[in-house]
Amino acid sequence: MTDIQSKPSGLIQPFVFDNMPIRGMVMRIENLYEHIPTLKDTPKFVQKSLVELLAASATLTADLKHKSNVTLQIQSTSDIPLMVAACDKGGNLRAFARIEDGADMDSLSYKTLVKDNTIFAVSVEQGEKQNRHVYQSFVGLNETSVSSSVEQYFNDSVQLNTYFKVSVGEVDGKLCCGCIFLQALPQEEHNMDDWRRLAIILSTMTDEEFLPGNISEEELLIRLFAEDKVRVYEQKDLNFANPKTRERMKMALKSLGEDQCKDLLKEGPIVMTCEFTGGEESFDEQDIIGIFDTTDQTK
Repeated sequence: MTDIQSKPSGLIQPFVFDNMPIRGMVMRIENLYEHIPTLKDTPKFVQKSLVELLAASATLTADLKHKSNVTLQIQSTSDIPLMVAACDKGGNLRAFARIEDGADMDSLSYKTLVKDNTIFAVSVEQGEKQNRHVYQSFVGLNETSVSSSVEQYFNDSVQLNTYFKVSVGEVDGKLCCGCIFLQALPQEEHNMDDWRRLAIILSTMTDEEFLPGNISEEELLIRLFAEDKVRVYEQKDLNFANPKTRERMKMALKSLGEDQCKDLLKEGPIVMTCEFTGGEESFDEQDIIGIFDTTDQTK
């Protein structure tokens, strides 16, 4: 079943320093409320954490040499049992956060997630069909933020100095994010004074400067690294794939069987929630009849 592609909602701008063995990426995504409904009316730390997961999935996908699909999940026994973000090898994004019904929004905080039994998993899927392989790593979730945990994952997994920063904020009423990733090139020794200098420069930048706006990605790099020689590569588009949610839900209901669906209808219309968009679909008696009507081949 093919997903419908929306117009590009973001981009990744890869670059490399010609005067030192360090590479990087700038990533920006716009209008996140439109594409991830679960970001609306949720605590700010949930918004920030989920967007940081999304930025990390896109960065990891772009960083891998072999074309891969990347999924990041945080599973917790807290009132936020699941956060998931994914980016496939085509640059298509998805993200979702689940908050338990009845949760006290005022008492939730980032530390709600940081428990001994919390699982933070990174899954990388490579290949197709019979040649498909999935590799999974488990990441330590620290008490600072999701992005700093991801930065530590980069440092530990490839054992190269890595800088990963994500800015989240509203631009003209639309939730957006900006991200910058720096990493020392393998098998080439870099000057630690240069690395510290770049980190200091980036620490002085405000969230507003990183977010999409009037400054292009190339202009941002020039402003940040005016003393260095930066070479940019071709930009990569990021999209939010619009899954055919209702059709997939129909398939799920059909797998339950007609009798069980009719039993569920006794309590009213069947309401199902998409795990990647948070959107709800309702199925009444006529919908269920249509799903099991074998004379209608369009169902």
